[in-house]
Amino acid sequence: MEVSYSELEVLLKERKKLESIIRITERVHSFRSLQDVYDAIIDSAAELENVGMVMIYLVDEEKKEAVLKAWRNVPEDYLRRASRIPYPRGVTWKVINTGEVLNIPDAQKDPDMGPAGRDLGHHGLLGIPVFSDGKVIGVIWFLSYKEHKFSEDEVRFLSILGTQVAIAISKAKMIEDLREYARMLESTREQLIQAEKMASLGRLTSGIAHEINNPLTPILGYCELLLSRGDLDEEKRRKYLEFIYGCARRIDRIVKGLLSYSRGSKLEVEPVDVNSVVERVLRFREYQLNLADIEVIRDLGSGLPLVMANPTQLEQAFLNIVLNAEHALGLKDEGRRLVVRTGVRDGGVVEVSFSDNGPGMSKEVVDKVFEPFFTTKSGGEGNGLGLFIVYEVIRRHGGRVRVESEEGRGATFVVELPCVEGEVSTGKGNKEGEIKEKVKQMGRVLVVEDEELIGEMIREVLEGEGYFVFVAQNGRVALERLEEGVFDLIICDVKMPCMDGNRLYREVRDRYGVSEDRFIFITGDIESLSSEIDRDRVLKKPFTVEELRSKVNSSFYRLIKQ
Repeated sequence: MEVSYSELEVLLKERKKLESIIRITERVHSFRSLQDVYDAIIDSAAELENVGMVMIYLVDEEKKEAVLKAWRNVPEDYLRRASRIPYPRGVTWKVINTGEVLNIPDAQKDPDMGPAGRDLGHHGLLGIPVFSDGKVIGVIWFLSYKEHKFSEDEVRFLSILGTQVAIAISKAKMIEDLREYARMLESTREQLIQAEKMASLGRLTSGIAHEINNPLTPILGYCELLLSRGDLDEEKRRKYLEFIYGCARRIDRIVKGLLSYSRGSKLEVEPVDVNSVVERVLRFREYQLNLADIEVIRDLGSGLPLVMANPTQLEQAFLNIVLNAEHALGLKDEGRRLVVRTGVRDGGVVEVSFSDNGPGMSKEVVDKVFEPFFTTKSGGEGNGLGLFIVYEVIRRHGGRVRVESEEGRGATFVVELPCVEGEVSTGKGNKEGEIKEKVKQMGRVLVVEDEELIGEMIREVLEGEGYFVFVAQNGRVALERLEEGVFDLIICDVKMPCMDGNRLYREVRDRYGVSEDRFIFITGDIESLSSEIDRDRVLKKPFTVEELRSKVNSSFYRLIKQ
């Protein structure tokens, strides 16, 4: 069967139209933006023989205007005069109000045509209503450059384009509604979280007061005894000071535990001998353990690999486990026992276990024991953060902690920590000590602190560690000292007269090219620190001697590793 040239031409035109519809449909369903769909429709319409201009108007219901959203080949004068058409003027609103296609052979002869449209000259005009949910939401105008009535075939094809615009707009509205719903859910979620935080804060207030008042009472009492009684012998004075120090450390741990829960930070780590951390914790609790008639059995493995850890945080985690065991054993009438073991497993994991012969836990309690605010203690005795903090500290060290327990058969908490490959603790002269000695060979520390007592305390601690220390009372004195010599590390208070720590850091960085790694900032108000400074370079007040040592040693260790 032969096909004539004219028939072939018709078939090619139909194919072109079909390809245009497919292309537009693909854009609508891939949907990046409404403008993307508008461009596709305008491009397809502009390919038609009788279409010279295209305009898409959408209704702004609030302002009662038809707003021009997209166009092609439209003169600037028309855009200036008719980009917004007020209700109910002209042929645009005629299409919107009737919902019918408007096919005008010569726009200049139509009585409803506005002045801007009439000034476009003699041209054919086709208005296609855009429907959404049975309501007209806009108009697509197709204009020819000559007097021309669009054929039924052209109207049918261009109506398909109008339908695609309607689909795209409906889809855009649906997506926006979903986004708004998501925003609403997020807002509701934040409100619920905030409400829970406030409720938790209310529940914690009495518990925190109890936790802090307990150690605060002996601090006040022993201080009063030391101040009022001049006849105390040296042994008693030392004993009272040890009690005061222990209670102050307890308050410090409570506050830092809450801060650790409320916001995380990066770890300052160094090679650590786990046995030494265990021993420090047991020595610290020795008096209370003896008072509670708890026998402590040590089974500490020799030659353990070192672990990369923050010794202060690791000590806090172990202490919380010991305190938990003390509480559990307090429910037992006699024969109280705590066994602490350390060892190394295949695969380079150091394992520390704390086993008590207390009343044990049910499966339900075991499943919840590391959850925040979960506690089995009654009468506001606990806040439910101790074991949660253990879990978080060990997790952040790349390790894990688990509990093994049955009712009536005690409990064992097992901590697993990855070791430092090839570095083994062997007692005196071990690898940890060698690294610390290497650290101290660098040894020159500039302390910038306007509080004389704090500056002198830092000097005494660091000089006792073998460092050379110079104390400057403010930033200006520090800059003068830096002109005279080089320091390996600068410990700088943030809030100081003359020149604060933020400005001193910028001055030193710009003058001498000193990196942030060579600074430690000390402050009780983290918000006073410049946003350009890493929060992990901060030693928060109040800090202990051990925290100061750890921060300085880990800073030097990192500098050596660079």
